[in-house]
Amino acid sequence: MQKSSLILALALAFTPAVWAENVNINGTGVSIEANKTPINTAKNSDAIAQLPKDYRFAVPGKFTVAVAGLNQPPLTVFSDDNKTLLGSEVDIARLVADSLGLELNVVPTSWEDWPLGVASGKYDAAISNITVTKARKEKFDFATYRKDSLGFYVKSTSPINSLVKAEDIAGLRIIVGSGTNQEGLNPLRRSTPKTTRPKRWRFSPDARTPTLART
Repeated sequence: MQKSSLILALALAFTPAVWAENVNINGTGVSIEANKTPINTAKNSDAIAQLPKDYRFAVPGKFTVAVAGLNQPPLTVFSDDNKTLLGSEVDIARLVADSLGLELNVVPTSWEDWPLGVASGKYDAAISNITVTKARKEKFDFATYRKDSLGFYVKSTSPINSLVKAEDIAGLRIIVGSGTNQEGLNPLRRSTPKTTRPKRWRFSPDARTPTLART
């Protein structure tokens, strides 16, 4: 059965070539100069031919892409006008739009919004560091080319040096992104021994809250 919605779930891991204090993210200066010049490509007739003949774009003539995880360089970062989204995810969205002969329409959104938005046709795709899972594959098509490596991070002054087994998180306060795979790892949802349970498991609506929570 032909799926009515398309999704490009791309997770990118580019390293910025230059760092300078053009934009300040969590106390770190990030250069955005290299990203201000758009990356473009030519229309691709083979790609266009792969589109379902009855597919209707969310906005006619445009490739509408949901982008969450705002201000997460090098994936996404607002330019110095605080309106224009830059970064590798936006670059990929633009290249796809160009190859399909469409105008790019980037829509900043929350992480919880993209699944319903893509399924309902509000967005043509979501390009937002989305991990492929069995449950998601039942609803969406994926195109991905980055290994998804996950881990814990703590303050540089934290006495915690490593977390390698379940017992290591016992008694800790942990925060994860709401609606993410990490939320599904919550040991408090399962009958786990008290020796492996964290003291508190919080859910964050955005990517900035976990960083702020550690300060």
